[in-house]
Amino acid sequence: MAKGGLGLGGVSKRSWRQRIGRGCGSCAIYDRARHACRDTAGRGLGCGCWMPVKALVRDPRAACWRVGIGDKVAGWEGGVSGVGSGGGIFSAAPKEFSL
Repeated sequence: MAKGGLGLGGVSKRSWRQRIGRGCGSCAIYDRARHACRDTAGRGLGCGCWMPVKALVRDPRAACWRVGIGDKVAGWEGGVSGVGSGGGIFSAAPKEFSL
C-alpha cells in the first residue's frame, strides 16, 4: 500500500522506526507478541490498536494513547490535545495510571 493510501497521510520510515522502536518498544503496556497497545496485565490500559499501522499515520487523532493522556513518549512528539487517541476499547485511563 502506498504511503498515505488510507487518505490519512503517512510518516517517514525514520519516524515510523522511532515510534515503534523508541516509543512502543520501551512502553510497559505494549503487547510485543501481538504488536498492540494493550496491557497484558489486565489493568485495562492502552487503546487496543495494532501499532505497526497506527505508527504510519500522521493524523494527530491517531497519536500514541499515552500521549493522549498527557505523557511524553519518544517518537510520538507533538501528539494530540485531549484524552484518548482516537478510539479503541481502552480509550480512557484509570485515575491511578502510572508506569
